[in-house]
Amino acid sequence: MEKYQEEYDKLLAREKKAVNWLDSPERAPGEIEKHLPNYENILDNLNMLISKHNISGKEILQGFTEVNS
Repeated sequence: MEKYQEEYDKLLAREKKAVNWLDSPERAPGEIEKHLPNYENILDNLNMLISKHNISGKEILQGFTEVNS
């Protein structure tokens, strides 16, 4: 697996965890606002990798580990 694929998989795992955390009913709006810039940074990095390496198809949503296993 290439380095950018590993990086993408790690970011995608973080994004999925962040979504679960953000969507949790226990989260107060202030708590979400505080961490939203971190989530947006993860999304920016994912988008950069998608554009730079022409990532498409199942890899965008599932990453490389799941698709190639």
